[in-house]
Amino acid sequence: MPLARQGESVAALADAIAGGELSAARVDDALRRQTELDRRLAQRAGAAGETRTPLPNAEHLELAREVARRSLTLVRGADLLPLPPSAPLAVIEFASRRPSPVEEAVAGAPSLASSLAPYLPRLREVIVDSGSDAPAAGRAAVAAAAEADLVVLATRDAYLWPEERALISEIAAAGRPAMLIALRNPYDLAALPWTAGAAAAYADVPATLDALADALTGRASWPGVLPMDIGSEVAA
Repeated sequence: MPLARQGESVAALADAIAGGELSAARVDDALRRQTELDRRLAQRAGAAGETRTPLPNAEHLELAREVARRSLTLVRGADLLPLPPSAPLAVIEFASRRPSPVEEAVAGAPSLASSLAPYLPRLREVIVDSGSDAPAAGRAAVAAAAEADLVVLATRDAYLWPEERALISEIAAAGRPAMLIALRNPYDLAALPWTAGAAAAYADVPATLDALADALTGRASWPGVLPMDIGSEVAA
């Protein structure tokens, strides 16, 4: 947490205790557990022969890549793959709206198109976010879809956002076959059942985006299985 916000947090805790919303005993317990965790971590770090793992760690990165490769799930649209390198393609990606505290928005974050670009020279990327430029980005997405032979839609929890689903329906009106990639929650596949292709990635970290690029271009397979039943109309 930025130093400037720490004072605000302490003041908010004090107000909550004073107002009866939070007990002082609960805060004391949390502080006690934090102190105990710090003690145990310090004890472990000082253990004989233990060294800290430098980051980034090559072994950890390879594990992330392996998890990503084995999780990818193709639900439908095998006939659309591999994506043809000679055809004009539109990759329309919906930016994250709700980054968690441990994945704060970072300028220049990786995109699916950036992983696909080395294999698909006629790719056109459009990023749609929820900011003030959203209407212009929406128009650009519709235009890109109209000029493409195939559209790749990369969504992040679109099932929560009616305006995103409405834009995707407008993109569909162009009549181009679409491959939907649910980068986070696979329930996006149930919310948008009309796409010719559908796949679940379960994450949007660089390892997953690179694994997707390999699978979409025929360099890797789709060994994953959906972890839930999202309707027979989706898994057809």
